[in-house]
Amino acid sequence: MADVFLSYKREERPQVERLAHALRGLGLDVWFDASLSAGEAFSDEIDREVRGARIVLVCWSPSAAASRWVKSEAKVGFDKDNLISTYVAGPDGFEPPVPFNSLHVEDMRVWALRPSARDAAWLSVLRRVGALAGRADIAEWAALGPSASAAQIESWLATHGGVSPLVLDAESFLREREAVDRERLAEESAARERVERLRVEKAAAEE
Repeated sequence: MADVFLSYKREERPQVERLAHALRGLGLDVWFDASLSAGEAFSDEIDREVRGARIVLVCWSPSAAASRWVKSEAKVGFDKDNLISTYVAGPDGFEPPVPFNSLHVEDMRVWALRPSARDAAWLSVLRRVGALAGRADIAEWAALGPSASAAQIESWLATHGGVSPLVLDAESFLREREAVDRERLAEESAARERVERLRVEKAAAEE
């Protein structure tokens, strides 16, 4: 059975395919209706997959909220407490139907158009995905957030760097963070030198 079952409406197929691609890139087994087996009954396979998945990730939009299929799939995740709700399309202020509006919904509309490895909404989704899928590398990477320090990234690499598909992202992030730290230290050093120079000039003037 899949790690992640994606529930969505066909109008949002491009966004969902980007999401599926990103999740599969993390080594997760992802199922959505593009995975249907030839010749197998549509409803039977969907029922089996949604009930067997570790995670039911619903991609809400106004059309998805009106779909009895999406609501039925979301209800399975809701009852099993393995539902992750996201917005992938729709106007500001849109809410999923009852009872799903009682859960936090992550706004993935920007990410769905322009995926980014350190988008805050994406990282929030990954924290829950990692926890439900039993993937500590994903959960702990997402918990670092976009402002993680070089030391925190190095600690993650020491723990997960040998096995996680996120290692390249982590190494790239570490190089960026180290560059930022070097620039900050250089600016602080220059500021101290200016202060010292002004002190020396003031002392010389007073003499």
